[in-house]
Amino acid sequence: MVELHRDSLTLCLCVCVCVCVPVSVCTPPSRDSCWHSAVALEQSIEFIRDTLVSNEEEESLSLGKCLGEDGIEMTPVRGKKPIVGLIGPGSSSVAIQVQNLLQLFNIPQIAYSATSMDLSDKSLYKYFMRVVPSDAQQARAMVDIVKRYNWSYVSAIHTEGKPSP
Repeated sequence: MVELHRDSLTLCLCVCVCVCVPVSVCTPPSRDSCWHSAVALEQSIEFIRDTLVSNEEEESLSLGKCLGEDGIEMTPVRGKKPIVGLIGPGSSSVAIQVQNLLQLFNIPQIAYSATSMDLSDKSLYKYFMRVVPSDAQQARAMVDIVKRYNWSYVSAIHTEGKPSP
């Protein structure tokens, strides 16, 4: 997933598992978690948790001062940056679970390969967007091609198992 912050050039482009750093410094992920719901949800929770500012931090920031452990006033630290949006995860089933969490915090989600028609229901998934057409739209396009070229015979090929890298 990608974590986007307002007023910042900091992006996380390291598939679900990363520490936010400038894009030029982003290192490859140690594991691909965008296809596993438990890991994707854990990462989403961490993204959200890391952006929350405690009431105590917020109060000291609004007063423009910070107190060190010894009670001496220090220069205020800029508050944590809210997530503007999240890109990912890969599958529809995981995207649905992540969206159910993100919408509690009004965080938009952009999926790059989730095609389930369920995700098109804006009353359920109002902060969800995708960059690929839904399964129904893809099927409609295939039918339109068959009709356009007046084909009388079409074959479908299907394989089982994981795709090879």
